[in-house]
Amino acid sequence: MKYKAVVFDLYGTLVNTEGTMSACVSQYGEKGVELVTLWRRFQLEFSWLRSLTGDFKDFDQITTDALIYSVQLLGLEYDEEIIERITKSYLDLPAFEEVPTVLSRIKEKYETLILSNGTPSSISTVVSNAKVDRDINHLVSAAAEGIYKPSPKAYDQVFTFTSSSKEEIIFVSSNSWDINGASTYGFDTFWVNRRNAPFENLGARAKYIGRDLRDLETLLNH
Repeated sequence: MKYKAVVFDLYGTLVNTEGTMSACVSQYGEKGVELVTLWRRFQLEFSWLRSLTGDFKDFDQITTDALIYSVQLLGLEYDEEIIERITKSYLDLPAFEEVPTVLSRIKEKYETLILSNGTPSSISTVVSNAKVDRDINHLVSAAAEGIYKPSPKAYDQVFTFTSSSKEEIIFVSSNSWDINGASTYGFDTFWVNRRNAPFENLGARAKYIGRDLRDLETLLNH
């Protein structure tokens, strides 16, 4: 393959955002299951809306705001201590089953980077807690310019950490909106379609599609 660097999204790609389930269900029972889905949905929506309006808040604050709104939407009781405890679960997300082994082998041959909307400190903590920190060369916050993926300015941040050209990079994400943004930006892309879902009809498409990182490794080895 022509690639020299592999750039990974973090949330939902390397680590499972449903790792917040225990904290949500422990506090709210069956409603906690619904809360997990709503929380992730509004976390993303709030980041996009703040990008569009220019009213920037960092991703940690957006994550908290999205949790509070989701709890309110479900009519659940909460206080500052509950929100703080549940929010902390977002720092302790498990890596998907195949990720540690496959990522280690990919790093032997390629420069590895994470490009995430998260804050630098949160990205570092999540990667460390998921025990994949040794297999990533660079942790990159996409929001360094005060705007989130899928803005082109967010993907620009990759080049503050790598000397590889755009053509020498393959971008990997499980989020099809992120794949659309990266493809439009000009990266070759690999969509990790863990849920066997249809691709969001936003225009640009993934160059490659696989079920997990094992399929990515197979592609890279060809």
